[in-house]
Amino acid sequence: MTAADALPTIAEIAVTLAGFSSLLVVFRPTATSRWTEHELVRIRALITTCVVVLVCALVPFGLAGLRFSDDVSFGVPLAAYGLFNLVYLTLNVRKIMSQKIRVSAPRLTLPVLAISAAVNLVVLSSGLGIFLPFDPGVLVPGLVWGLVAAVVTLLATVTFLTQSAADDREDVEAGPR
Repeated sequence: MTAADALPTIAEIAVTLAGFSSLLVVFRPTATSRWTEHELVRIRALITTCVVVLVCALVPFGLAGLRFSDDVSFGVPLAAYGLFNLVYLTLNVRKIMSQKIRVSAPRLTLPVLAISAAVNLVVLSSGLGIFLPFDPGVLVPGLVWGLVAAVVTLLATVTFLTQSAADDREDVEAGPR
């Protein structure tokens, strides 16, 4: 199986996750209250990750259809995906450090961020041919890592929203104090 064979499946999974995230927005358990910054960051991260994975999984086919070489067809999405994710990761780390968003699992967050940075550095380096040789096969594990991050974000968001809804119900049942 080549990298090109796996990309349509990755694109389909990204669309599915984006669909689940939109259902999460529509059927939000705490629909009566406003979105918190923490919830918005998670939803944006989830949708952004899905869209970026989808685009980067499909770009090689578009570029190949325009008769670009494999180096360009896979190099552009490799470099773009790695660079975008490193910038996005940096922005989210800044939000975490400034405490604009809460970290649900602090002991897990740092290793996950470190792995994400390493994966995206490998993807960017391979796409540019710097430090690592160009390899179209690097795109697939990079995109799969993005999907894993999206699934974790989805599960964390569902857990967080469910807990918030339970807390809201307890406050309503307790009545005014």
